[in-house]
Amino acid sequence: MTYIDFNAAIFTDNEIVLRNFERPKEQKSDREHVGRSATTKVFYLNPDPGPQWVEYVPPPLPDSRTAASSEAAAIQVYKVEKLDNLHEPTGKYLAESIRIQSPFLCKELEPILQDYKIHKQNDYLLINWPHRPLYFERNRILKLALTVEDPHTREHLELLCKVINEELGDVIAEVHEMVTKEKEITHDLLWTLFPKDSLVVVNHVECTQGCRVEESKYLDPMEGNPGPRLFIVSVQRIDFDGFRYGYMQKTFEFPKFYGKKLIVDLAVYPYTARTDPEAFRTRLVERGRRLLGFQGVRHMEFSCMPAKLIEISDDKPLMKYLRSDYKEKVIIDALLNTKRNKSWLNKPLSGYSDVQDGVLGALEKASSHRFTIQELVERLPEAEYLTNSEIVARDEKNLFIMSPMLPGFLLGKETWSFFDIDNLVDIKPTSELFDHLFCEKINLMQDLFEGYQTRQETEEAEGLRVLLSGPSGAGKTSMVEAIAEKNGRPLYWVNAHELYEERDILTAATQKVFGRAVHWNAIVLLDDADFFVRDRCTHRDGVYENSVTGFLHELDKFKGILFITTSYLEKINWALESRMHAHIMLPAVPSQPTRAQVWYDLLSQRDLLRLDNVEELVQDLAQWDLGPRQIKNVLTMVYRSPNQNCNLLKLKTFENMIRATCAKAIKEQREEYLFEAGNYVLVGGKESLVTKTIGYK
Repeated sequence: MTYIDFNAAIFTDNEIVLRNFERPKEQKSDREHVGRSATTKVFYLNPDPGPQWVEYVPPPLPDSRTAASSEAAAIQVYKVEKLDNLHEPTGKYLAESIRIQSPFLCKELEPILQDYKIHKQNDYLLINWPHRPLYFERNRILKLALTVEDPHTREHLELLCKVINEELGDVIAEVHEMVTKEKEITHDLLWTLFPKDSLVVVNHVECTQGCRVEESKYLDPMEGNPGPRLFIVSVQRIDFDGFRYGYMQKTFEFPKFYGKKLIVDLAVYPYTARTDPEAFRTRLVERGRRLLGFQGVRHMEFSCMPAKLIEISDDKPLMKYLRSDYKEKVIIDALLNTKRNKSWLNKPLSGYSDVQDGVLGALEKASSHRFTIQELVERLPEAEYLTNSEIVARDEKNLFIMSPMLPGFLLGKETWSFFDIDNLVDIKPTSELFDHLFCEKINLMQDLFEGYQTRQETEEAEGLRVLLSGPSGAGKTSMVEAIAEKNGRPLYWVNAHELYEERDILTAATQKVFGRAVHWNAIVLLDDADFFVRDRCTHRDGVYENSVTGFLHELDKFKGILFITTSYLEKINWALESRMHAHIMLPAVPSQPTRAQVWYDLLSQRDLLRLDNVEELVQDLAQWDLGPRQIKNVLTMVYRSPNQNCNLLKLKTFENMIRATCAKAIKEQREEYLFEAGNYVLVGGKESLVTKTIGYK
């Protein structure tokens, strides 16, 4: 029996001495013959004790082969016996490894195999099962064999094509049959779907994500821990961390499954398996171009469309997450998200300079809780945004794999989250709410805002701080919302009670709120700020004193727009009030003409103006001393009453509901006022302080 043991290296003591102490003589290399013969040599794993690799299927047949003749082969194939699912021998052999010794092949293949982390070692290239490089690059190898000029290289390349056909031919045919015709795949052939750098689709609930394959491999069970075989796929996507675009990696595991599975049902699958691959690729590339426009701060509205629900209607746990009526105003800001969470920094794309890397040093100065306003306002110059876009757009594949999930801040809930770009729409200024608040106070607030903007354009603005006081339901919050919507500004709503709960770090929390507002050019609404408004002389408390003092100190430095609302109507903190540019007081109950207008508008929204004698009904209801919010609640309760015909509503129905829901309400004497073009005004023509109500808080 003839065998080759490539690991054998036995020397005598004299040989070692001579090698180390005698000057070696120049000798002719004894490896010039290696890989020169255009032949293939096959070796089989011998399970019996003794030689590991033999030249014949065990048990070996008596035949003599020299080591030199085996080494001369351009390609050596090492085969092992295949096992079935019960780990029993099948009598069939597969090529566990292919050793390419030909110097002609090594020269041509080494550049191709570098991407697969296969490098030349000891004058040969070793490719192990499942021979991904040969499978995925077989067409390139065939093209080389057809176009190379050197006859020796061509002969060896043709030999390699023959080996590929013999060892991988069955796999190629089986994959073609399953993938092309059946659109299915087995677990053992999953590797054929994921060549390195290929484009794939990740089956996300939140969005459709394109990625690029970085690596794929099988993980066999560890010794002593038998279990199913795992297939691992590592993919890359491109994210923006506020400074630059870079790679984020995610790994997917495919547990062992038996039989076949639809390719599009996999957690990750090639985009070419879709029914519309080219249209799909075009859509994701165009989405990537849109994403390049979200490097700065964007004020958007997030909503989940009903079409999104249809795609996942069978998955009940997701119904809560994707409500079709869910809408929220958000601030998209990758830079601030990274500053608060430095782990979001990514591995940058190639093309960035060392100078651009230095900008990240600023992150080391900031902590996740303590930002100075100056640090928060710092942004990348416009030229850097253009550079980022150019680096990404150099390769269309980069646009395909850009993450559609943008980091942002939910203004109404004061939380950070991620939002699909396909569910974001721009917010445009609207005066709908403002037009339904006809009163002197709302116009005064708009005048103050416009004055602030004028100062901001001509000189350094000192900020705008307005205190709104009045009982609950007077419309304080609605007036601030109307100003923000009319002027297209984000409204950063802050619950003062939550801020008070952080009184141990109140100064830092206030810095964070004011810093974000300046960063986003937002209007701050500090709602229900009774804690800060009450007089310190009547509430002597060490913690209170220190907290309010720190808050007032930050208030002096704030250069943005701040509205503070309070229902505290007793003695107000003079130190706070003196720092306000305006203090607007709203009445608890508006006048009868105002109440009549509120009733009229809300009945109009319910399509109830067709009621008999609706004008007389409105004037009778306006005699009740109700605030705008109470009127809205009464009408809502009437509208929702069971067995109630809305077309037959009478004054008695409304008054019974008023007595039931507003026990302290009193019916006043009717005042004299006129109805003109849908507006109720006093006979003297005096405009009421608060009128129409849409969205009263």
